[in-house]
Amino acid sequence: MVYFYVYGLFLCTLVSCLAFFLTFKKIKSANYEVVDGLRHDGNVESKISLEDEARPFLFFSLICFENQILPVEEDVRVKYDEMPSVVEVACCYLFNLKGKSSERIIEISRALGVMDWCHRTLTKKNSEYLDLSVKFVGLSRSESQLDRLFSIVQDDDHRYSFLALEAISRIGNRAYIDMCISYTGYFKEYSRSQKYELLKIFSWSCPAIIIDGLIKDETPLDVKVLSFETMRGVGAPSQAVDAARKHLNSGDELLRASAYGMLARSGQASHDDVVAGVNDSSWRVRLEAANAAVYLCPFPNDVFKALILDPNWDVSLKASQLAMRHGNMGVHLRNIAENAR
Repeated sequence: MVYFYVYGLFLCTLVSCLAFFLTFKKIKSANYEVVDGLRHDGNVESKISLEDEARPFLFFSLICFENQILPVEEDVRVKYDEMPSVVEVACCYLFNLKGKSSERIIEISRALGVMDWCHRTLTKKNSEYLDLSVKFVGLSRSESQLDRLFSIVQDDDHRYSFLALEAISRIGNRAYIDMCISYTGYFKEYSRSQKYELLKIFSWSCPAIIIDGLIKDETPLDVKVLSFETMRGVGAPSQAVDAARKHLNSGDELLRASAYGMLARSGQASHDDVVAGVNDSSWRVRLEAANAAVYLCPFPNDVFKALILDPNWDVSLKASQLAMRHGNMGVHLRNIAENAR
């Protein structure tokens, strides 16, 4: 009896779940059919006459038009309760699109009232959508909201203040970025990952900020280290390489290692640079110097000897890999063996 009861309960649950899934799929499919139809329909009236259940998909449909003149009438604007969802979609596209595609998303957002909604939300400190609006303003690079964003940077809630820092960083206004750096003391209250995220944005929005920070003495060491890591990811510009040479003899081993890492990324390390690096007291520096040595042709025997005999396993392994890449590992090993007699 118990067996049949459990079996029946399981069967009812399975049928209910299947019914829910099919109903949800049908509703979703119907909405996407509306959107798909809009992709091929240039009639503005058809967009305005969307049924209420399909209106949340309005933004999706509009972005599919390549050369459509966007309507700006009031009845095409997104309803208030739909706005957060539409803003999230807009942020997703702005984060992934660049150039004209990004400009077009901003134009559509303005036509749908998204821009105005976000600007109004920024003035409401206790709004549950403040974080979403800050994100959109940053991604859309709206300079008209810089004053408001900077006031949020000064908020005691670091969650909101960091989002505002990100937004100002994306907008790339040098004056406001300098104000943020001054106010936060080079972001000293924020985590390492947050600092790295900001510097990564600077690398494309305002790279001069990073270069200046590498040169200035007052820039914290951890920020300089992260700055070198960031610039390595964007191709090691010449100014960053020049700054790296100034830090090869730094008293901080992480900064020295980061500076050698920059030289390794650029391929501009000299023989003297590498020799000094492979004889450094820090294995991290020696490892980065080994990476920089790969660009020295022919691969110097004195450098190889220092690296292959290094007490740190990672460094000696790197030496053998580099020598094999150069194709003359046997020559180097024979030379070392002969000199050891």
